[in-house]
Amino acid sequence: MNITRVVTVIVAVLYVLFWLAIFAGIVHLFVLIVKALRKYVNSKEVREEKKVVAETLGVSRQSVSKWENGGSHS
Repeated sequence: MNITRVVTVIVAVLYVLFWLAIFAGIVHLFVLIVKALRKYVNSKEVREEKKVVAETLGVSRQSVSKWENGGSHS
């Protein structure tokens, strides 16, 4: 096998791997954006639910969040 052919094959493989990495990065970024948007869309509903629970218990919404996350035991 000729050295020029080996170098050509290596460059071609690296070129393909480069574009696969770019594509994977774009897909990953898209997934992160979708997750963030879903969280944002659902956050209003979650806040409203916590508000109702907090009002029922006579505490703040932040207290309910702390209890859910294990941040406060009081």
